[in-house]
Amino acid sequence: MAKKLFIAFCLAAPLAFAVARETFRPPSVMISGAFMIAGVVLSVCVFGWSVWNLFYHRRRALLGLASLLVCFCYFVVLSDYFASHAYRQRQNEGTNAGDHRR
Repeated sequence: MAKKLFIAFCLAAPLAFAVARETFRPPSVMISGAFMIAGVVLSVCVFGWSVWNLFYHRRRALLGLASLLVCFCYFVVLSDYFASHAYRQRQNEGTNAGDHRR
């Protein structure tokens, strides 16, 4: 049972990041953020479980660490998406503020 749950967590963590990447559109940025937070929480769980299994079940621990590598790559890409979105919002607010003063 624990092995199946661990594999499910190892698959669910990158999947949450993948769904967050696919749903990242201006109207659903909050939904994408929720999936990203879920991915981070699952990644932390997988990391802790992988460290716990490192001495007893090496294959399982390596699977978890490989899953974390994929999660890290998704996290870097999504962080860039969110940063560029915030930059565009700040830029638009600055542009709109200047238009109202005229």
